[in-house]
This record gives sequence, structure tokens and C-alpha cells, in this order.
Amino acid sequence: AATSEDTMQDVKFFKDEFADGLDNYDHFIFKADENRIYRNNEDLEEKAGVELRDGVINFNIESYWLYYYFIYRPQVYEDVKISVEVENKGYSSSTASLICRYDENLGWYEVKIDSQGQWAMFYYDSALQKKWNRLTNGGATEFNYGKDTNKYTMVCEGRDISFYINDVLSQTVEDKNLKSGKVGFSIQSPKTYTIMNVPWFEISEP
Repeated sequence: AATSEDTMQDVKFFKDEFADGLDNYDHFIFKADENRIYRNNEDLEEKAGVELRDGVINFNIESYWLYYYFIYRPQVYEDVKISVEVENKGYSSSTASLICRYDENLGWYEVKIDSQGQWAMFYYDSALQKKWNRLTNGGATEFNYGKDTNKYTMVCEGRDISFYINDVLSQTVEDKNLKSGKVGFSIQSPKTYTIMNVPWFEISEP
């Protein structure tokens, strides 16, 4: 268990309610229509409208095909379970995602979920193809549709990648491309403006 002397830099498993800010997270913007990653781009940052307010990350994205990522910087994980709570305040096609085994040079695994409960899991290949490779997709059996709150969970354990919506397993898929990396989450605006809130992000043992 963490003590009061621990810093976030030392903690491997925790629930982050962002009371200490976002300094332990790297962030970048992926423009899907350009297949390009941007860092420290003032114009795109303004269009993303990201603000931490009262312990909640608010996203007010005013640009199509803008994907805003937060990656937890201090730790690299092999087997890990990550969860995020997302409140949709806008349109039904607004999308949230979870990321595991992120490696800037190799790629990452990502599951994307829209506000209608439709989801897809990908391996993004940064090394060779520079593209999204779909691993599987599906729909939620337990989901709060429209302007509501949902909990998403992703487990990366060995070659198995599992995805849960509101603690109900959607699917498990096997892939061997990536073995370790960082974790994070993203809010995305494919073909729509996006207004979403993220109250917490949790990293735990699978």
C-alpha cells in the first residue's frame, strides 16, 4: 500500500482522481484524417478544449477526426488492468478509448467505444505499417446510452486482451505483437464535435 511519503512517480497501481493534476501524463493529438501525431500544437490544443476542473477532465473538442491521448508516463507494464469512467455530454458518435502496451516506436493496443455501445479493438503499428489493424469488434450488452456515464475496462495479460463495459466482459482476443508498454486513455471526435468528462482513471493488477 502506498504511504503518504510516496509520490505518484513511485506508485504502480492506483486510482487517479486527478487531485494532483496531470503532470504524470504525456499527451498528444492524433489527427486521423492525416494519420499523423501532433505534440505541442497550439491550434489543435485550442480545438481540443481540454481542461481539468474540480478533479474532472473536461473535453470540448471542436474539430473532426481529432483524438486526444493521455499516457501515464512513470511506469511500463506487462500484465495490467486499466479502467476509466466516461460521461458523455454531447453526441452519440463521440468516442472514448483505453490504451495498453503503448510504445512510441512500436505501437499500442487500443479499444474504442462510441456512445451507442459499439466498440472495436485495434493494434496500432507505429514501426512498419503506420496504420490501425482491427483485431475484433462488437457491441455492449450492458450500456448506458446517450448522455450518460459508463465504465470501460481493458485487461492485457500475456497474449490475451479483454474488454469490459460496466464490468461485463465483451470479448477476449489473442495477439502477440506487443509484450509491454505504458497505459492511458483517449477521447475522440470522429465526424462530430465531442463533449465528454473523465472523472477518474485506474491502473490495477489483472
